[in-house]
Amino acid sequence: MSEQEYLSELSSYLTGRISRRELESILKYYKEYFEEKGPDEAWRAEEELGTPAEAAGRLLGSRSRPAGWEPHEPRRWTRGQITALVLLSPIWAPLLLAAAAAVLGIALCLLGMAACVAAGGIACVLGGLFVVWCGITQIFNSVPTTLFFAGLGSFAAALGLLIFLGGAALCMLWCKGLAALAGRMVRGRRREEAAA
Repeated sequence: MSEQEYLSELSSYLTGRISRRELESILKYYKEYFEEKGPDEAWRAEEELGTPAEAAGRLLGSRSRPAGWEPHEPRRWTRGQITALVLLSPIWAPLLLAAAAAVLGIALCLLGMAACVAAGGIACVLGGLFVVWCGITQIFNSVPTTLFFAGLGSFAAALGLLIFLGGAALCMLWCKGLAALAGRMVRGRRREEAAA
């Protein structure tokens, strides 16, 4: 076994079982030992030191290699672990926070738009009633004018009422949706806490 093969195998037995500093110190010592013996007597160094497994066992306080002890292989990551590591990386926190703020802003804008539609409906109802009132005040001057303004005002008031009801329904639907989403999030968190 060459010096490099010996050191590599010894390193595989010790990696993860001792600190990196200790490992580097041990490998340095063994490398110097092999260099003192020279390339022609590398076999003698191996006889004196024992196999890499035996040397590792002595270094770890054991006379022989423990049963079932295999060289420490580097960790192999699965695709799922890599994906989780990337997704749970702290770099995403500001981006997710910005996205959550944007979604919340859009939700509030849509709620505000629905409220504005409802308010516009109320304004239309009040304007229609005002036109009806103006038409009624003209009854002694001109009956056709009164009928025209009363009809136009009634139409505007009815249309305003429909707009108000639509806007109010949108507001209620939107608020119920947000409440249901918040409830699901709370129930999901409670399930996670109960499972843990």
